[in-house]
Amino acid sequence: MEAAARAGWQVLAAGGSALEAVLAAVRTLEDDPHFNAGTGAVLNLAGEAEMDAAVATGEGGFGAVAALTRVRHPVDVARAVMEETDHLLLAGLGALEFARARGFAPYNPVTVERLERWRRDRELLESGRSPFWPRLAAQAAHERRYSTVGAAAVDGRGRVAAATSTGGISLKLPGRVGDTPVMGAGTFASPLGAASATGHGEGILRLGLTRLAVERMEREDAMTAVRAVVELAGRSGVEAGLIGVDARGGLGFAFNTPHMACARADERGVEASV
Repeated sequence: MEAAARAGWQVLAAGGSALEAVLAAVRTLEDDPHFNAGTGAVLNLAGEAEMDAAVATGEGGFGAVAALTRVRHPVDVARAVMEETDHLLLAGLGALEFARARGFAPYNPVTVERLERWRRDRELLESGRSPFWPRLAAQAAHERRYSTVGAAAVDGRGRVAAATSTGGISLKLPGRVGDTPVMGAGTFASPLGAASATGHGEGILRLGLTRLAVERMEREDAMTAVRAVVELAGRSGVEAGLIGVDARGGLGFAFNTPHMACARADERGVEASV
């Protein structure tokens, strides 16, 4: 977490944009197999890592990919969707063909640990002893150790951005899309602020948590806003965690799960909470 926060802060300290900062942070986490994004993403029912990612800027930019396979940094492909197409979201084979056309090299994100776990979980499923599928909420609880990754930043010009990346839920049906690549659900930004979410994707989708959080930033600081939205999620029976920034420079994080690893970086240094 400290390495990711530091990577983002180095961009800001050098005068870079909030967008470049969140991309640097998320790339760092996508390369860490402890997290469920990029290298180390969980596997779907067919044994493939289908990944979702999104980026959003306060100026109205948004780009996302869903059910994307065999790239190293899905978040960079999401940025390319935002900057190089007229679309907001590309999915599946179309997303992969776009990635290849834009020069993203073939890459296998599946780790030995993930493959071994997939085999164990498939055996449980096929024997009828699996408590995970098709009850997606139970699966989400099973994945707490290996979370979706995200970042939110505000730069020296008051510009904000957020980015999110995930492998979704282990043993999900092929083609399942969670909250991460959906504008206003797992990722959102406006001139008021930016937010990124993790947790039970279907629940976050229903509530549109990141849009709710950012809209509250018109009258509340980022910490107050994300805490209020996570409390709402809890009352609705949704497990979730949010991070966010407001355009005034406030940082916020909140979660209703047993824990959520997070870190912040600014001119005072880097601090992680895990």
